[in-house]
Amino acid sequence: MILRTDHVAGGVAIAAGLLVWAISGDLPVGRLSMPGAGMLPKLVCGLMIFFGLLLVLRGRDSAPLATTALAASASSASASDQQSQE
Repeated sequence: MILRTDHVAGGVAIAAGLLVWAISGDLPVGRLSMPGAGMLPKLVCGLMIFFGLLLVLRGRDSAPLATTALAASASSASASDQQSQE
């Protein structure tokens, strides 16, 4: 698996959203007509988690950050196969 920059950014956004959601968990949300102190933090955190998931799922379009050992060994094996066929 190739680790890409959007995977890291999405993971950080999800982690930050979950952390702030947990910290603001005891604040009252209230109702839509009378929002409480916890309405805005939970709304922002929900959006952060949603967009973080989008980043992680669409991460194939971004630049690679690092490769794992499995992907590196697979690519080196395919490169050696191509050289042996020539």
